[in-house]
Amino acid sequence: MKNQNGLTLVELMVTLAVIIILLAVGMPMFTGVVGSNRATAEANALVSALQLARSEAVKRNLNVYVCTGSTAGNLINSCPINTTNWGAGFFVFADLDGDGALDTPGEIVRQWPNDAGVTTLTANANGRVQFNSAGEEAAGAAWTFEFENADAGGETKRCVRVSITGQVRSERGACA
Repeated sequence: MKNQNGLTLVELMVTLAVIIILLAVGMPMFTGVVGSNRATAEANALVSALQLARSEAVKRNLNVYVCTGSTAGNLINSCPINTTNWGAGFFVFADLDGDGALDTPGEIVRQWPNDAGVTTLTANANGRVQFNSAGEEAAGAAWTFEFENADAGGETKRCVRVSITGQVRSERGACA
């Protein structure tokens, strides 16, 4: 009797069928994981921006803001005070002259574009987060930011909260 080397056509077709079935079942779950990871990455970026702004305010002994915005060229003289849509990205600036406005590129501490693909980032209030030299939210308002990647299934929402004392925390799921 001769020893067989390799696979028969039937064995190869069965193996391919099993692989195709596993991919068909696994891809929707993978999409949900990707969406969840994108929302988490963007929430972590905002937490970093808020913590940086708070520490810079204490260190520099002046007001530091976190605002929505996208590109450096469009940031000067803009820190929208009438928007709850933060989907374009965000930036931190130190108000060196105390006028509450971003006047020069030198006032920008750091910026974060929305490159994680989060489709919705909304705030509970209009404007910008402002930290004073004590590290507190200078306007005396608590902030809530909700992230969602609606392109994927699964748990894709994250919530970032800023208390009036300046504490920043991130939670999984929708803001309640």
